[in-house]
Amino acid sequence: MSFYKNDGSGESRSQTIAYGQSGKLETNSFTREGYSFTGWNTKADGSGISYGDGATVTPGGDLELYAQWKAESHNLSFDPNGGSGEMAAETVTYGVATRLPENAFTREKYSFTGWNTKADGSGTSYGDRETVSFTEDTVLYAQWELVPSYVVLIPDGDDIAIDPVTRIGTAQIGIEAGSVIPEDSRLRLSVNAGKHYEGGYRMRAESGDCTGYALSYKGEQVDPGGSGKTAVLEEVSSDEVYLGFLREVRAVADPARAAGRYTDLLSFSFAIV
Repeated sequence: MSFYKNDGSGESRSQTIAYGQSGKLETNSFTREGYSFTGWNTKADGSGISYGDGATVTPGGDLELYAQWKAESHNLSFDPNGGSGEMAAETVTYGVATRLPENAFTREKYSFTGWNTKADGSGTSYGDRETVSFTEDTVLYAQWELVPSYVVLIPDGDDIAIDPVTRIGTAQIGIEAGSVIPEDSRLRLSVNAGKHYEGGYRMRAESGDCTGYALSYKGEQVDPGGSGKTAVLEEVSSDEVYLGFLREVRAVADPARAAGRYTDLLSFSFAIV
């Protein structure tokens, strides 16, 4: 009798049992990764006569036996990884292509970007509903990306009121708590203050005369370069603004440049760029 591994591993071997005598088949010693041995068959494809491992046989002639294999099953489970919702685990067959189910997890302020075999995304990545094969029990962790979503806080009317006595006006600008801004973004100030001139901005008064103003932010002068133009105030990150913040924009009238009556409002806008 000859034993064949049939895609398994190990040395092919033979066994001799006298004609007309009964004897037990030798115990299988072949292995196959990802498969379990199920017995022997006289045909490689399992369509012949089957024998169990160690079965007693009475051969009537030479006998060729082929190892029979069954692919192992593995558990595939899904972890929301900070998200919420439920997804049932699945049973997959070793090495057999399987289409992943559509993601059912959600996470506030985040969009789903795919799966990974590591929670921190350092493992193997898979797309949603991608067709893949697995060779072991696997946990897939949902991967998330912050979705930019922010609310800019500015005074009513988008104006800075200038005190006629101190000739100073201030306004608090900022981003609402819980906002998420895009990566590598900037805070931008846009000024609508009439014509720009050295040392400040000219505001049109009713009489046609002009008043000069100098703008500052966090102690530094802001110079958008002209009416309707913009100035980058600072670089911010999502981590910085997630809890929100307020900062002060300050406008100071320049007495040396002022002529005629003072205009009491400096119009501006604040945005993320």
